[in-house]
Amino acid sequence: MQAFNPEAIGVFGLVVTVFVFGLEQLGIGIKGGDHTEISKEVSYVAFWFGGVAQVLTAFMMSIFGFAGVNSTFLATIFGLYGFFWLVAANHFRHGGDKKMLGNFCGAIGVITALLTVIAFKLGLIWPLGIVLFLIILLMGALVIALSGIKPSFIKVAGVLNILIGIGGLFIFWSAVTHGLPL
Repeated sequence: MQAFNPEAIGVFGLVVTVFVFGLEQLGIGIKGGDHTEISKEVSYVAFWFGGVAQVLTAFMMSIFGFAGVNSTFLATIFGLYGFFWLVAANHFRHGGDKKMLGNFCGAIGVITALLTVIAFKLGLIWPLGIVLFLIILLMGALVIALSGIKPSFIKVAGVLNILIGIGGLFIFWSAVTHGLPL
């Protein structure tokens, strides 16, 4: 009997969240919408799917060690982005300074760069390493957009979120089908 793979829950949360944010950043499906209400709705997605799902996954990966020697590494990744999305949810729900959020994205980008190096050293290049690399680019685009240097970079962030979601689908597939006789 195969053990439960909590990774599937966290990646599911990631994929849903980045697709929703990517579409919102690209302006798809929100024309004529109330920006305050849109921010509220994306805050719920960020909180439950991006934040809670990934923090729970980090906890389960830590406790149950599903991924063997990689459990701490993967739990760190899920924890980092779970807490990132909880902060983002709070920002979208209650407001805050965009430049500070940009600084936060910069810090997440630096940590992601370190995690990407580890992923590549472990041979976890596709899809995890590539998704992490896309997250570095996303955080860079968000720093540029949120700091006011080039606000139009929010569209670049939208494209990167969609690409992260597509890469995440490959991780999700692997996690969901682990041990299934396909």
